[in-house]
Amino acid sequence: MTKFERVQAALKRQPTDRPPYAFWRHFPDVDRNAAALAQSTLRFHERYQSDFLKVTPTGGYAVEDWGCVEGDEVLPDGHRACVRHAVNTPGDWRKIRPVKMESTAWASHLETIIRCVVDRRADCSTLPTVFSPLSLARKLSGDRLAYDLKENPQAVTDAL
Repeated sequence: MTKFERVQAALKRQPTDRPPYAFWRHFPDVDRNAAALAQSTLRFHERYQSDFLKVTPTGGYAVEDWGCVEGDEVLPDGHRACVRHAVNTPGDWRKIRPVKMESTAWASHLETIIRCVVDRRADCSTLPTVFSPLSLARKLSGDRLAYDLKENPQAVTDAL
């Protein structure tokens, strides 16, 4: 059974030769460079022979184009905290508009995904990181999200 067949069968609740598995991690030393991140991700995949490939970019890729800035300090789990948020007042939620896919951060993430898919070492399904709307809201606003959800819920909802 191939990796792809194993994952597809498991998703359909059909018998498999063994349970599918995957490991992934952040690569903070290279995650700001699409080519280097793809190579590190593929080497990690080769080492652990996961049944699917999870592409894990820098955590700020999804909010950078709205003005969020990640710090340089790498936290124990491999990500960097946002040191500047796009939403600092209730009115800032109105400034959140769709970004173009060609934007800098999204383009870099897409390039990493494409490099992983094109490289034949990834002999399985490739899954990109896509944050939920609530995760994006937290990254956009930091600690003020709980306050805005309580005091300005429509502003948050409209932005999402």
